[in-house]
Amino acid sequence: MSFLVNTRRMSFADFWRERTWWNLPLLFLFYFLTRLVNVQAPAFGEFPAVGQLSRHRVEAEHWPDFAADILQAAIERMSATRWTPWGSFGVETSSKNAAFFGQTYLDPDGKTLAVVSHRFYPNSTAKERRPSTVFFSKLSDGTVIVSSTGVPDLVLPTTWRIDYRRDDTADDLIAWHNQRCREIAGVRRLEPITRLGGDGVQVTESLLQEYLEFQMNRGVITESNEMLVTAVAGSTPEPAWETPQVIDADDHNEPVIAATLVESEDNVEPQGNVDSRDPMDSQSPAEQSLANLMHEIRQQETKQSGWVSKVFILGLSLLFFIWLGALNWDLQFVLLLVPILLVHELGHFIAMRCLGYRDVRMFFIPLLGAAVTGRQYGISGWKKGLVSLAGPLPSIVMGAGLAALAVH
Repeated sequence: MSFLVNTRRMSFADFWRERTWWNLPLLFLFYFLTRLVNVQAPAFGEFPAVGQLSRHRVEAEHWPDFAADILQAAIERMSATRWTPWGSFGVETSSKNAAFFGQTYLDPDGKTLAVVSHRFYPNSTAKERRPSTVFFSKLSDGTVIVSSTGVPDLVLPTTWRIDYRRDDTADDLIAWHNQRCREIAGVRRLEPITRLGGDGVQVTESLLQEYLEFQMNRGVITESNEMLVTAVAGSTPEPAWETPQVIDADDHNEPVIAATLVESEDNVEPQGNVDSRDPMDSQSPAEQSLANLMHEIRQQETKQSGWVSKVFILGLSLLFFIWLGALNWDLQFVLLLVPILLVHELGHFIAMRCLGYRDVRMFFIPLLGAAVTGRQYGISGWKKGLVSLAGPLPSIVMGAGLAALAVH
């Protein structure tokens, strides 16, 4: 099973970790946009969310060419040190829209794990094709000391102490990590990383499991019905069952679930007497996943956001609209445009609330305008038409009223 990042549950601290001097306005913009639209993507970030990495051991010589080419130089630099190769892996989603490859190493003292890895996406640019080297050490109290050449992503567990050294060579990063271990450890003991059990792939799995549990407890990472497969050169194994898909049944946008279950002989239970067990206990994993997906869809249909978050998003988007508008246009023009847009979108907002739309919210789009969104389940076509017409209605009424006053 794979995992997805749920951007709506990401905190501003998650976005702030990726800040640079030039992208701060974009971070604010992306943050409040993700409050409105939940974008889900494979959880192959700085530390990919893979539940059972040890299932996907692959020797580096069996990696696909694109992975071997990008990781080769970084692996050669680590191999030039006295560190011992300790296992490698390759995993990708069954739809092949994300992949993760890595080679692990053990230091001569057996106290630090190194992972040279890279995450791949089909549309990766040359700038993104830079592998990362990450060192892990663990103290007796459970503190994990991490040194990385990667890029910050999600907020990490409080027990993780991480430093980013983007431009360090392997030797420089080793020296830095050893120094940080001495500084952070103090009187505490640095535990041999081998005590986590197994080879480097299993140790990496154990460390990533701690990270995964932390993100799932926050709701930032959620389970997906897409399978993970071992990534090797040539063909990859097919998943045991195809991923359920949500299909629009008709114009009313009522979700229908379609899934195909592929059973092997090992999965078919022998025929016998019917017992009194709970039907859920006798379901196959695929059927249980499908039932869970149906339950999640029903929850999404009734899910509502609090009015505080709606007001916050409206206010924040309005500030950005005025700020960016003033930088590109005349401030007086922007201040004149705001009430016009507000009155127009207010018509859509009221109509959607009256006609049964759920989770209705209004926001401004800097340099473009404003919009109102809401969830629609079983809304008939004529109601959608009324919502579209309701936008100009307040302006027409106000215009008619002002014209009447002018005549008299």
